[in-house]
Amino acid sequence: MRNILIVLNYNSISKTKKLIYSVRDYESIDHIIVVDNASTKDKSQDLKEIEGGKVTLLALSENKGYAAGNNAGIQFAIDHFGKDSVLFITNPDVEFTNATIEIINEFMRKSKNKRIGAVAPRMHNGYSAWKFTTFYRNIFFESGIMPRLINTSSLYDRFYKKKLAKLQTSYLKVDVLSGAFFCSRRSSVYRNKFL
Repeated sequence: MRNILIVLNYNSISKTKKLIYSVRDYESIDHIIVVDNASTKDKSQDLKEIEGGKVTLLALSENKGYAAGNNAGIQFAIDHFGKDSVLFITNPDVEFTNATIEIINEFMRKSKNKRIGAVAPRMHNGYSAWKFTTFYRNIFFESGIMPRLINTSSLYDRFYKKKLAKLQTSYLKVDVLSGAFFCSRRSSVYRNKFL
């Protein structure tokens, strides 16, 4: 089972390079795919120096957005690295350790629950995950109307952020993960049209 890191870049050359230089020697990462989402020509040329070894640069000719860029990287990983890959999707401005990859990978390998589609670590900013939202929940609870009426912060701050902050070694089932850094089994990605 290979761990494949997919990094989506759009005109963030310095952040992307910094990330690649910091993680390319991690033993837990088998290959890195940098998807350049049609950056301006002079910027995309600067990325060529990171290619080689276990780093592949996939240059897209058109920017169709975050989901399409990540899907291109995912499809490349599926086509080139077999069916047992574990895919880590990250933005260029994220920092994580080798141990983070190992812990998430171990959780994914040991999990017998096939309904787990994606896993992410708790982020230091506290905004790692949230509940599904509805029109009425947004209007009354998250917009500030209800919190002002009952003199409290939003439901997210009252419940989810505090719960995530207390979480140390176990896991928490959530509805939505941040797209900044998460992991999914290749089989989950393949069964569902991802992103």
